[in-house]
Amino acid sequence: MGIVDTLKDISHESKLDKAEKYSLRMIAKEVQALQCAFTLLIGPGGNAVVADEMVAKATEELQAVLASHWLTGFRESLKQYAWWKDGVQYVGTCGTTLKKALEDASNP
Repeated sequence: MGIVDTLKDISHESKLDKAEKYSLRMIAKEVQALQCAFTLLIGPGGNAVVADEMVAKATEELQAVLASHWLTGFRESLKQYAWWKDGVQYVGTCGTTLKKALEDASNP
């Protein structure tokens, strides 16, 4: 199964909200566009292996960008839902400080 099929399968999971599902569908469309562009670039008599390698490299780069954006969004959501007690910001209900949660998020 290719990355486009994987993204489409993930976008149908019920745990995701509308924005996440939409984002995954848009990413799948971008990957399909990359595949088409590389196929056209190589041409009908071109080397399919080269086209596949180009798609794989572009997909890796896209995944790195997505991971970075996801982490940024996750960190921002932690900040938005943090609450204050005695001058310290906490997240959740188990006494985890915002500072510790942000550190944990940055070092998986």
